[in-house]
Amino acid sequence: MDKYKDFRKSGLFKISSDVEVPGELSLKGGATSLDLYSTLFFSTHASQDIVGVFHDRSKVSLINCITMSGPGSGTRGKDRYHFSSVFPHFALFGEEYLTSADRKIVEVSFAVDDATTIFYDFDAFGSVINARPHMERIVEAKEGGRTIEIGEPPLLFYFTGKHDIFSADTVLGKMSATHGISYSFPGPKGIHVQNTIRLNINFPTRAERRNGH
Repeated sequence: MDKYKDFRKSGLFKISSDVEVPGELSLKGGATSLDLYSTLFFSTHASQDIVGVFHDRSKVSLINCITMSGPGSGTRGKDRYHFSSVFPHFALFGEEYLTSADRKIVEVSFAVDDATTIFYDFDAFGSVINARPHMERIVEAKEGGRTIEIGEPPLLFYFTGKHDIFSADTVLGKMSATHGISYSFPGPKGIHVQNTIRLNINFPTRAERRNGH
């Protein structure tokens, strides 16, 4: 997501029930890292899950963490410090913390860069080749209560309104892919419609799992 592209924030991270360490989280795909520094010795080798709060008070849960380097130590002048670098497999942002042992998530929805290639729903969007007859009907209906003048050639672009691409029951739960459009109202600058295809997973409840659904 663009919101988290080149994401970098500092905060305080809890690596165990009684140890909090200052650090900085950087999101860079496979090069994502949590870099921790402290004047007191600490170790992250037993920290599978790490939670943190940034200086703006937003929260993050880092799941399935692996220590990439450290614990190490260094000096700057007369000051001695300790450091460690951690790779989290998952970073979850929200109003509360989650760990890998929690069973609170009932649904996830996410986007991938190549979704339009994987889910090639070509006919959901299109344009009308001969738009004049359709434009004439729109003009006759006084769409929007305004007088519309038709030029040459008129153009019509559309979204069919079909948001669902597919849905299927799997061992993980019900999986689906959907169109998610955002648009600005047409004006003198033109027309803009942006589509983001999202993959959704609805996990079964405990009762459904017991019943074999």
